[in-house]
Amino acid sequence: MSLENRGKPAKCFWALLCGFFLLGLLTHVSGCGGGGTTLSGKVTKGGKGLDAAILTFFPSSGKDRSTRTDADGKYTWDDAQEGAVTITVEHKDAPAQYKDKTKTPVKTTVKKGANPFDIDIK
Repeated sequence: MSLENRGKPAKCFWALLCGFFLLGLLTHVSGCGGGGTTLSGKVTKGGKGLDAAILTFFPSSGKDRSTRTDADGKYTWDDAQEGAVTITVEHKDAPAQYKDKTKTPVKTTVKKGANPFDIDIK
């Protein structure tokens, strides 16, 4: 081995190792490669989807999160926290109890993977 090539295999090894580490990190951060845990469904009242309703998720552990329903009343909470969840619904057509974390009847338990959960406002 000549003096000029000494150390090149080691540098190549570390460059490859760093590349694989960064690829793994980017895959994890972008959400690729694993399904993750989600809670999704439709918010309805009288059979009609409630558009632009604000849902706030209060998991038993972790941070509170909010999302807005689309024009059909559909919502998705990506990276949902597993465990018991209380949900408030803020919308002009939702009764006051749905807007209060301590009074809302909307509760569910999130399990690993996809969790379908429709909400019917009474």
